[in-house]
Amino acid sequence: MIAPYHHPTTVVFADDNQRYLKSLLLRLPNDLSYHAFTSAEPAEEFLRSQQNLPSLPSRCVRPSLNADNQPTLTFDLNQVEQEINDPRRFARLSVAVIDYAMPNVDGIELCRRIKDLDIKKLLLTGVADEKTAVAAFNEGIIDRYVRKGHGDPLNDCLSHIYDLADDYFDQYTKQLSAAIQRHPPKFLEQEIINTHISDILNQRAAVEHYLVGDPPGFLSLDAQGRFSRIIVASKRERNEQLVYAEKHGAPRALRRLLKAGKAVGFFAEPVETYFGEAYPWDDNIVPATALDSGEWSVAVVDNPPMDVDFSSERCSYEAYRRSTELTPPDSR
Repeated sequence: MIAPYHHPTTVVFADDNQRYLKSLLLRLPNDLSYHAFTSAEPAEEFLRSQQNLPSLPSRCVRPSLNADNQPTLTFDLNQVEQEINDPRRFARLSVAVIDYAMPNVDGIELCRRIKDLDIKKLLLTGVADEKTAVAAFNEGIIDRYVRKGHGDPLNDCLSHIYDLADDYFDQYTKQLSAAIQRHPPKFLEQEIINTHISDILNQRAAVEHYLVGDPPGFLSLDAQGRFSRIIVASKRERNEQLVYAEKHGAPRALRRLLKAGKAVGFFAEPVETYFGEAYPWDDNIVPATALDSGEWSVAVVDNPPMDVDFSSERCSYEAYRRSTELTPPDSR
């Protein structure tokens, strides 16, 4: 199942070998945000200072009682959509890459000190330290480790960083998933739809996405803040849209597309709000791809009408990257 939400985060590096650390940072992808330190103490202070950002689940999931007076969870999809207006989401620290051989406080001790933080820990070790790293992994102090003198450490680091960032989100989406599973959107259970949506996100170079409703689907954004709405409609939902379209005199050609699963309704402005004007049916019944013999239809609307006043100049990932100074590690 596609994660209910995902967005870029920030990685922290700590290594007292400035030359090695600089060479590593220079080879990082341009779209990876990071902070670098050459000693453990300021790294720990920084990691702890960034833990005051409330998580999305803490804001959109609320405990409540159902009709049988049993405890349940209420999931507010509107709060998910509001997340895109907070540039602080990119400042969340997901992974700490920490060298083992640092003076005063070694890497394992630093990882032990920050064990209480919801940050994934990747330890850089020498060949001689591998047994120590395995013991730390088995104890749950670190999540993974990479040997500096083995293979290509950068490629190994990047592979682990991206995997651990996914693991970081998993711990936050478990609560969301638990709430969703009580009344899950049916399309999330369909592998063919999950695959199709993943392809759409890749084609649009989406760096973040959020599960939304009314209509159900996902909101996606690329690094520049260009957003798209991925709409998923079942055959039953399309039939309801067809009845609505017929009632209000939609063109026959568009009604045929709805019936065949090759279009879905995205009625951002209801027909009832138009008085004495021609309703823009072409803008509100959009082309779609029929899946599973027409049982489902998936459409993409670029730059759709939004309930939030989104500013790409302030809240896109590219804007965050421009506003965040990546300080050279030797000044830490």
